[in-house]
Amino acid sequence: GIHFIAQTVALASNACLAIYSDGITDCADEAGISLGTDGLEALLAQGASDDLRELISRVEARMHALRGRRQFDDDVSMLLIRSHQNGGISN
Repeated sequence: GIHFIAQTVALASNACLAIYSDGITDCADEAGISLGTDGLEALLAQGASDDLRELISRVEARMHALRGRRQFDDDVSMLLIRSHQNGGISN
């Protein structure tokens, strides 16, 4: 079977952790230019204090702008988690 290592990570207050599939970063326009990790990071940074739903909507809109009417080539999934000052999280 597959073995996973559990690890604890401390997030700063109001930090956002993004977990996503490579279908997002590999999403490319007709010329083959992909969103990439840098593009995704820039999109998330632009709305760092926005509601998590807004951030996901921004990523979706950018992906649709890249793909136009073409189908996505890969699966697309994303989970955003934001830490709070009291130690809680939202997703």
